[in-house]
Amino acid sequence: MIGSGGMSKVWRGERVKDGREVAVKVIPIEDLAPDFERRLRREPEIHQKMQHENIVALLDWFREGDEFFLVMEYVAGLPLSKLVKDSGPLPFSRVREIMRDVLRALHHLHENDIVHRDIKPGNILIGADGHAKLTDFGIAKFAWQQGETRTQKGLGTPEYMSPEQVRGSAIDYRTDIWSIGVTLFEMLTARKPFSRTEETPAHYAEVIGKILNQDIPDPRQFVSKVPDGAISIIKKATARNPVERFSSAAEILGALEVVDETKWTPLVDPDATVVLGGASQVPPPEIRPVAPPVVRPTEVPQEEKTGKAGLIVTLVLLVLSVGGYFGYQWYEQNQREKNAQPLTKERAIEISKELAADYKRFSYDGNVPALTTLYATEGVSFFRLRNIGREAIDDDYQKFFEKIVRTDRLEVEVNKVDLADDSTFTTQWIITYERLKDDGTILKGEAIHDLTIRRYDDDWLIIREKQRAIRRNDVQPPPIDTTKVDTAATEDKPDEPVEETPALPSSSDMRSAVEGMLVLINSEKSGQAWSQYASEELKGKANGFPAALAEGSVSLRKFSVNGATATVTLAKSDGFAQKEMTARFTFAPGNELKLADFSLSE
Repeated sequence: MIGSGGMSKVWRGERVKDGREVAVKVIPIEDLAPDFERRLRREPEIHQKMQHENIVALLDWFREGDEFFLVMEYVAGLPLSKLVKDSGPLPFSRVREIMRDVLRALHHLHENDIVHRDIKPGNILIGADGHAKLTDFGIAKFAWQQGETRTQKGLGTPEYMSPEQVRGSAIDYRTDIWSIGVTLFEMLTARKPFSRTEETPAHYAEVIGKILNQDIPDPRQFVSKVPDGAISIIKKATARNPVERFSSAAEILGALEVVDETKWTPLVDPDATVVLGGASQVPPPEIRPVAPPVVRPTEVPQEEKTGKAGLIVTLVLLVLSVGGYFGYQWYEQNQREKNAQPLTKERAIEISKELAADYKRFSYDGNVPALTTLYATEGVSFFRLRNIGREAIDDDYQKFFEKIVRTDRLEVEVNKVDLADDSTFTTQWIITYERLKDDGTILKGEAIHDLTIRRYDDDWLIIREKQRAIRRNDVQPPPIDTTKVDTAATEDKPDEPVEETPALPSSSDMRSAVEGMLVLINSEKSGQAWSQYASEELKGKANGFPAALAEGSVSLRKFSVNGATATVTLAKSDGFAQKEMTARFTFAPGNELKLADFSLSE
């Protein structure tokens, strides 16, 4: 293990196929809200769009049991937070080198309309070559996604949050600009401008109050020789009114490049409380004109009057004193801006694609509780059912999944989207499927699903779903062969034919049979798997698969065939760990794919 946080652990691992060293982020999802996984999958969604030399690469992601895994590029080095903690204030020349990499990465995010929302030294990795890489997109959002955070852990880190983020207002790329200013302050002083001494609701509220009501301290209070140009950059980046901040990460980079690190002005009175909001005798550095990224900023209201801000802080303190962090969750949800951005067709397409991806994953896994969170809580038209809620949808899906076992073929494609108004749109999905019924029938085909999607506060949910079949090509189970051989007709033949030995199943047939067994076993149908695949002779020796396999939560890692025996390496989820087992499936000759023998070792 190389790191841990409030909701995850990060391990160093090795990718078996090529020996590449990787970092594996493991996030437990057991006992959490059913829609947690849907929100969790935003990180790979964001990562997929990002390919940049200063952004940690995402290599793979998957779910095993009650854990979600993100496999990322391993950066041999240390977080910027540890570098600052160990080394103290960094010289400006080194600060500029690191910020060049970070700002390039951030500019790339903003150009792709993505807001990171958790810029801080802990999410900046310094590699062995000295270059920086930005990581951790767990709470990042596309600019059009507003108000989806439901837990305090998703808010960001308090000390680096902008005033609009603290208030729960709509945010855009300028909240990242604020966090960059705070990060720059910490690199130059080895301390945060506003920090907590304890992890308590009261101290949390204290930081929030300072962010809302105080200017960032002058870094020269802590380190005397901070370049004048750097002070000006921090001041502009952390302006409480977002309109007064830098227009882009590229503009900050341009300002950094022209800072003269030899020009610094000491404080006249070292004991005076000087803030960056006060009058400054230091002229700002010349700013190089740099084209801003193509983004859609959300205008944030002008700074509230002092009395109103004080009332907000009082409310925050009251809520936190009663309910701690969970009280603040309520505050954050209820203080979001009510006016959403106008819905465009492009945004509707993105929303439809996100829902389609969730629909595919949850259907593929048979994850009914998560699947039902895609629908409105009530008033839904669901296929043949009318005006129902999630409980009825849950029951219907449960009955459906009891009769079928999913196979590896399930595709959901967004075909078209039409706007109704700013809170409603219709969309059409084409679903290509292949499923195995409990009687052995393989259901294959394509269907059109017509859906209506509506916005409810912070979520886009399905309120209507209908289906039309395009193509149906079911494969019935093979009939029992009742043909009897007429031996009398062969008595007059001079040469009796030699009886042919049944051929062994092919490797691909064996693999398909093993995968079919594992699908049933993982669906808590090990008895059905045993009944369907074990030969009568094997059934006479054993009553079923061993408990270690029959309990499920297994996945296939390696597969090899030698004659009639398939040797399979299986991984079994066991809490935070996994253990490997070796299973040997020996098939009887013929086309029936029946097991003549089976063994399991750990």
